[in-house]
Amino acid sequence: DTRHYISAARMMFKGPRGGASLELPTSFIVRIDLAGWGFTDTDSIRLISMTQTCSENANDPKGVDGYRLGCPGMNGTSCSRPAVKEDIRVHVISSENTHMFIQSITVGDNASVLRFSGDIIDEVLDGDAITLNESSVMLNGKTHTEWTTTERYLVETISGIFSYADTPEEKRMLWNRVSYVTKPSGGFEKRQLTIPVGWPEGARPVFSFVDNKGRWFRRNRLQTKEEIKADRQQTLKICWGARDLGRQQYYGEAGVLKFVNPTFMSDAGIYFTSSVQRGIGLAIISFSPRRGRDHYRRYNTPIVIRILFKDVDGMLEPLLAGEPNEDFTGLQPLPPSASVAMENATQAECGKLFMEMWTNDDAGFPFPRG
Repeated sequence: DTRHYISAARMMFKGPRGGASLELPTSFIVRIDLAGWGFTDTDSIRLISMTQTCSENANDPKGVDGYRLGCPGMNGTSCSRPAVKEDIRVHVISSENTHMFIQSITVGDNASVLRFSGDIIDEVLDGDAITLNESSVMLNGKTHTEWTTTERYLVETISGIFSYADTPEEKRMLWNRVSYVTKPSGGFEKRQLTIPVGWPEGARPVFSFVDNKGRWFRRNRLQTKEEIKADRQQTLKICWGARDLGRQQYYGEAGVLKFVNPTFMSDAGIYFTSSVQRGIGLAIISFSPRRGRDHYRRYNTPIVIRILFKDVDGMLEPLLAGEPNEDFTGLQPLPPSASVAMENATQAECGKLFMEMWTNDDAGFPFPRG
């Protein structure tokens, strides 16, 4: 009879949600994103064949080599085949890689408002699970080395990282789900999130952060680096692994990954304004991203244009845009190792690559967003 049951404890399980079905293009550099619970930066994934299981060989299956890692490569130093037991490293979105820190917490009766140093809703989704680094939290002006047992529990409640009673040095995650904060005028506050943790008035602790930099981690999503490239079509299993007993152990199948040949974009072309050998001139790139592809219109997500120079050794040297002379001399070459993170993809960065942009779309050319 369920009437005789009482709640004794709350348990959290970690690992991928399972059943993921990913489809990524061949010949392009991509990354893998997975959803689940309790992810950390010490997790990893391994790609195996469809006839294998993730738990075989004592949770250490052999991987396949039908793809490359460390791409793009330069001078043959990277973009190479993986080892037989390659652990593909992953990371979780956090204050460390977004450079957005929690600056303050306002505690309420049933929820607390976290205020961030940047537009956090560009990085974290409504309903995502986060934990806080307790060493960055201060309680009533005291750091983690000064807390009593009771005070430590208050911080654990808001951080989502708890100690075991019999082995305090061992930690477990009971993360908190975040919610967006609605503005009175409509829309959401860009720099605020709430978590469902609160205390009644008169018993509310005062939280602050060391150097006003509260550190946090998103625990329900992980992603690899954007460094994976497959040269042919194939279907693989994705195994998720965690650090356990001194090594990576692959406990669960996250899903299936299909590498497929992408269809060619409509009206895509590149046109040169000069055919003089070793000459300098403008190049015109044209494309229609959605023509003939109605399914793209259903995606309310930004479209990314990526230009890959497959062979620049003696064939083509891309130059940075600028104010050229009459013969286009004086322009600086694009550094071979230069890269721009998505968060830094601003209009100023775009202007270093393109001298002019035009579109016949009524909405105009998309504004770069970083």
